[in-house]
This record gives sequence, structure tokens and C-alpha cells, in this order.
Amino acid sequence: MLIWARGQRRNLFWGRSCRNSGKQKRLPHGNNRLPRRDVMKFIESERKKAIDEKLQTVSQKIAALWAVQCAEHVIRYFDQERPKDNRPRKAVDAARAWARGRINVGDARKTAFAAHAAARTAKSDAAIAAARAAGQAAATAHMTGHAIHASTYAAKSVFYATDGDLKAVDQERAWQYDRLCELAIFIKKE
Repeated sequence: MLIWARGQRRNLFWGRSCRNSGKQKRLPHGNNRLPRRDVMKFIESERKKAIDEKLQTVSQKIAALWAVQCAEHVIRYFDQERPKDNRPRKAVDAARAWARGRINVGDARKTAFAAHAAARTAKSDAAIAAARAAGQAAATAHMTGHAIHASTYAAKSVFYATDGDLKAVDQERAWQYDRLCELAIFIKKE
């Protein structure tokens, strides 16, 4: 298995540089294993593919409302760490307001950028992913493709909050898919 570290391709199992330096060098984070945030194989699951296919059939406003639900489901992880920082909450509110026609895309994008800035100030991986989920939800006003990223960051947030419990992540993905289906049916009936 090869990874990049400090500008060199490295063999994870042997710790040797592919440039054949002959010396074992440690990765920047202090050991020869990848950090947890890089070990995210669960993201490309069957449920994510089903969500992605369903997103192709809904409007941008439905996708934004669904992304808001995904972000709200995990925003507590950010609030627990930084209760006075309301930028991710404002991004969620802006996405909802955009979907209802109350604000324009530019205003929603500004709150998305602010939520991502808030993510950079957080310390825990769960809080960072939760703030990024909020930012992606607001960015859905700009482009529908951001909705799937909101759900992925929400799943990452659950992963980090549960110390890598893949069953909890699968339950989160199932919840996301169910909400998307319910929202699509509910909006079509109106």
C-alpha cells in the first residue's frame, strides 16, 4: 500500500520511501499508520450509491432541504464543542431559507463559507465534519451536487463521534436514505 507523505510516495507496510533512501522515515503525525480521517472506506457504500441515484431524481430545493436534515442530525457534535459559535447553524438556516425562496444563492454561499471557517476552528473530528455538513447543506443552493457531500460529512461525523462504529454509520446512511425518500414523496403530493 502506497501513500504520499512529505512529497514522497511511501510504502505503508515497510515504511520505506519509493525513492530508495534506505532510511525508515515516520509520517508527519508520528506513526506509520494512516490517521483515522484517511481511513474512510465506508463512504463508498451501497447506501451512498442508492442515495446518489435518488438525488438524481429530485429537484435542487428538495436536495437542499434533505441536506439541511442531514446536517441538523449531527450539528450537536459541533455545538457540544463550540456552543457560542453559531456559523454552522446559520448555514443550515440559510439553506432552508433558500429552499423556501427567502434568500438568494449568494447569501447562502456566504454562510456556507462561514460554516467551513468554523470547521477549521474546531478540534474534534466529529465537530469538524458536522460543521462541514452544514456548509455543504448551504452550498446546495449553489449546486445540487453539494447535497451528497452534506450527507457524507454527516456520516463522517457519526463515525468520529462513535469511535469508528460502522454499524452507527450504516444506521445514519439508512436514516438519510429514508428521509430523502419521505421528502421526495411529501413534496410531490403538495
